[in-house]
Amino acid sequence: MIGVRPTTVLAAAAVSAPALWQAYEGTLPVTTALLRFVIAVPVAALAFGLLRALVGTGSRTPKRRVADSEAHDRGSAAGRGN
Repeated sequence: MIGVRPTTVLAAAAVSAPALWQAYEGTLPVTTALLRFVIAVPVAALAFGLLRALVGTGSRTPKRRVADSEAHDRGSAAGRGN
């Protein structure tokens, strides 16, 4: 079974909060409110997955460009007196 992240559950609870509140007040059947929550969980997971795909994780260390590394190598070679 695939684990669900806590942020996904919180987002699903936020989306289905009106239905959950109406079930608490008794104006909506509890099964209907829970069904809306259960439907909101995969929708929130897909939304966060799409956001993660668009934003990406990024790299913690910047990659050096080839021109920068060549200039660095030339500068260090000149400093050694070669």
